[in-house]
Amino acid sequence: MLRGIALGAKFLLTFALARFLEPADVGLYGLVFATTTYLQFALGLDFYVYANRELIGADSHLWTNMMRDQGVFLMIAYVIVLPLCLALFVLDFLPWAVAAWFFALLILEHIGHELSRLLIAMSRPVLATVLLFLRAGAWILVLIPAMWLNPAMRTLEWVFISWAAGAGCACLLGAITIARIGRWDLHRPVDWRWIVRGIGVSIPLLVATLALRGLSTFDRYWVEAIGGLQALAAYVLFVGVANAIRAFLDAGVFVFGYPALIKAARSGDEPAFRVGMRNLAWHALLVTVALAIAALVLIGPLLAWIDRPVYREHVQLLYWTILGVVLYAAGMVFHYGIYAHNRDAAIVRSNVTGLAIFVVSVEMLRPWLNVLAVPVSVCVAYAWILIWKALTFFRTQPLNRDAALNQS
Repeated sequence: MLRGIALGAKFLLTFALARFLEPADVGLYGLVFATTTYLQFALGLDFYVYANRELIGADSHLWTNMMRDQGVFLMIAYVIVLPLCLALFVLDFLPWAVAAWFFALLILEHIGHELSRLLIAMSRPVLATVLLFLRAGAWILVLIPAMWLNPAMRTLEWVFISWAAGAGCACLLGAITIARIGRWDLHRPVDWRWIVRGIGVSIPLLVATLALRGLSTFDRYWVEAIGGLQALAAYVLFVGVANAIRAFLDAGVFVFGYPALIKAARSGDEPAFRVGMRNLAWHALLVTVALAIAALVLIGPLLAWIDRPVYREHVQLLYWTILGVVLYAAGMVFHYGIYAHNRDAAIVRSNVTGLAIFVVSVEMLRPWLNVLAVPVSVCVAYAWILIWKALTFFRTQPLNRDAALNQS
């Protein structure tokens, strides 16, 4: 319930900002949001992928020390990565006026996300859902009525204030919850070998993640470069619709399905793995199709409510972003199937080559399609990644035809 409310609120925020803020501010919000989301992975070097997989397969009495060691690693990563983020402002990708908010939101969002992942890995999805609601729902439900009633709050600064407040509350609740789990043996030395081993595993996956997420980050900067802030505002609105669908998939389907796949793969339980994959695929399909249809039906009335010509002029961007999220959802089903079997190298190759194809495709299509070249190229890249991961999955987990026939 809370998860659905939070994701619905995030969807409504996109349209509320388009209604109450100037297009230039909507475009800047889109850049800040996409960049903080992207850099969350770099900030933690994607170490959670290794740590959570280890946590799921470990006895519960080992959890506290593993989480402590993960925390030590993250502090080191912060010291290294955060100063590098200043390059965004030095190179004028983002204006210095939002620098303080950018770093505050990046840190709070990353900590809140890490805490949610830990709770899910420890089979505490309800608490993880509460954290998600605070980070992505509660503050929006307060902000939108406030902007409606008080024109003075229709500014980008108030959006950042509300966002930081929600993320901060999630971090506080998550930290208190984690601190109460088990006994913390702070006198036990940090397991540096475990950390180093995790870095070796996570760095290749980080490359894959940054490549895949780069498609939904670099696209905004490219739209701004091609069409300016007006086109970017429209793209932010429509890609926000697609991202809402992705968020429902990630938070409501994939995040609950992949732990069972990992356990089945590690135990060699092929029937359980097939059932898990089939359930994941069907749930992803149903959610994606239902939400895509809803978005296409509702976009007309919503654009009439926003009543700004720039968004209606670029409505064709929506159709390509919807197609992109359909291809993304299909690819992620196979992604988790091969991830459960530790086929990390294939994930890296598919995502990195997908990003390269995106870049080449934009350059090739831009003379003919202008701004539309960006979402079209995103679809091309997602289609490539889907095919690569599907082929890898079927090579990794060949179907037991006799069992399949018996089940049918």
